[in-house]
Amino acid sequence: ITSHVSIAGRHLVLTPWSKRVGISRRIDSERERRRLRDILTRVRPPELGFIIRTAGEGVREADIEADVRYLASVWDEVQLRKESLRAPAQLYSEPSLPLRVIRDMAHGRMRRIVIDDAATHEKMAGFLDRFIADPKPRLEHYTGALPIFDHFGLEPQIDANLGKKVWLKSGGYLIVDQSEALTAIDVNTGRFVGKRDLEETVLKTNLEAVKEVVAQLRFRNIGGLIIIDLIDMESAENREKVYRALREALRDDKAKTNILKISELGLVEMTRKRTRENLVQQLCETCSYCEGRGYVLSAESVAYKVLREIRKDLPRFCGRRIALSVNPSVAEMLLTRARKAVARLGEELGREIEIRARPGQHQEQFEVEALDSGPPVDLALSWLREPAPPPAVAASEPVQASPQAEPVAPPDADEPPDEGPGDPPGPDTLDEPAGEPIIPPSERLEES
Repeated sequence: ITSHVSIAGRHLVLTPWSKRVGISRRIDSERERRRLRDILTRVRPPELGFIIRTAGEGVREADIEADVRYLASVWDEVQLRKESLRAPAQLYSEPSLPLRVIRDMAHGRMRRIVIDDAATHEKMAGFLDRFIADPKPRLEHYTGALPIFDHFGLEPQIDANLGKKVWLKSGGYLIVDQSEALTAIDVNTGRFVGKRDLEETVLKTNLEAVKEVVAQLRFRNIGGLIIIDLIDMESAENREKVYRALREALRDDKAKTNILKISELGLVEMTRKRTRENLVQQLCETCSYCEGRGYVLSAESVAYKVLREIRKDLPRFCGRRIALSVNPSVAEMLLTRARKAVARLGEELGREIEIRARPGQHQEQFEVEALDSGPPVDLALSWLREPAPPPAVAASEPVQASPQAEPVAPPDADEPPDEGPGDPPGPDTLDEPAGEPIIPPSERLEES
């Protein structure tokens, strides 16, 4: 909640109660800042304040004037609604998507906008006439039988730009790999082999690639850190040509970009400001099958993992018929390449293992079901046997010597008493004369 009301336009931000002119700090050129300030001071209403956004850098006076006219009309409507409505009430909200498209994207180089809805066409035409400076794009109302996306071939373009591979006209291709940390774009020659030498082929591929990279960044709306892996060029002159071509292609990009020189390894590091969600975030959701990892365990890995899990719980299944329900591909693996391992496990269980293929089950999931409660089988497995407890002798009763046994002399103070083979160590098992208390060696040392 704030009392500092602001309404954003394409190039300006309206601050109705400040009555001052501000300029974005990201516009570095002092000459450009003076030019924009002079223009805005001339065309703005004196009772309203404005801030020039970064997107306003280099725009024409007519565009700034059109933005002032739009924002001033929005504020007038807010004032009228304030007088006619009782609180609580909404005084302003962002325009609908079609009107935002015109406000944020229409410019002098845009030739036409095609709409397939009559009511939307009428609203956009009124908005275009009121708030967009000349030259305006032409509005067309599409009335064809085919859906508008199919008529203009947009569906295949969207599908192609959701994939990782993008083909170039020369036969090369790009690999676009987006992650949380950065976006990596790899350039490859593909089928393009050139006509003269390798360096010329690499240069042509890289020049074509950088233009397509910029188009992909704009179409997919990729932001953040971007690494472009160009094909290695030996010539420093060629690297400079590709760098200039990339900078030239980025001139038409409205998003703020920062680009570094091409490194010796052929890498370009750049950043692009995030303005909204990228294409994948807008149209896609996390894969429910792999949970966003992009891979699942192979059928062979799952098959042997299942067998290890059964062997781990072998005592629970001994002597019982069990059924194993798995994905069909895992079932095929268990019945073919892993059949010997299944047979060996069945021998250890004492019963045959039934494999059931369950269509629709996740490849990494499995179920083990006991089909009966048969008697347990005595398995000759050493790791299942429990070791017998050692014989214990009560400590409160002295050990009596056998009548036939010869008396044993007390042990020497310098060495510990001998222990019989197989007897656990401890004072309770010492073979001493009857009636004589057992004295630990440490006490004997003190007495001596």
